[in-house]
Amino acid sequence: MVNDPVKDQLNQLEEMMATLIRMQASTNARLEELTEDVGELKNETRSLRADVNGLKADVNVLKKDVNDLKADVNVLKKDVNDLKTDVSVLKKDVSVLKTDVSVLKKDVSVLKTDVSVLKKDVSVLKKDVSVLKTDVSGLKAETKSLKADMNAMRVELKTEIGELREDMHAFRVETDSNFRKLERHMTLIEDDLDKTMATVQSMQLASG
Repeated sequence: MVNDPVKDQLNQLEEMMATLIRMQASTNARLEELTEDVGELKNETRSLRADVNGLKADVNVLKKDVNDLKADVNVLKKDVNDLKTDVSVLKKDVSVLKTDVSVLKKDVSVLKTDVSVLKKDVSVLKKDVSVLKTDVSGLKAETKSLKADMNAMRVELKTEIGELREDMHAFRVETDSNFRKLERHMTLIEDDLDKTMATVQSMQLASG
């Protein structure tokens, strides 16, 4: 039969274990809320994927710690039922469990800070996206105007090229006509020159 002092100590340990289990449940609930917040932030922006992935890794580590802690709690509960006389060992296990809970609380606090910073980053990115959308809208309008100007220039150039082709054709026709006239005139001059030369020769023969 277990002595009353030992029994009292075991009862106290059981109460402490119950308190720790409640604290663990509260911590788990808060951890789940934070995990949901991280998931929402991940959906809001893809550009912060690297930071979110790092945060998810931290959450996974915390989940592992919680699972390990749950396993420790189950072991402790079994030890309380099966080894009530081993008070010294159980006290050491409870001390370790307290330390783990304290570390987990600190980790949750750090995670809260990271989530707050991430929310601020998302807000800044949303503003940047809004500015970029405005710039894109302006560029689209400018591009549309430039396309209209280019189309107008194409039409104008086509018209000018057509007129130049017509002028070149008319110039060629006129040049060909003038060249033929010049050839006929040269032929007449050559004929007159031949006649003049023949007359001069006749006169030279006559005078000789």
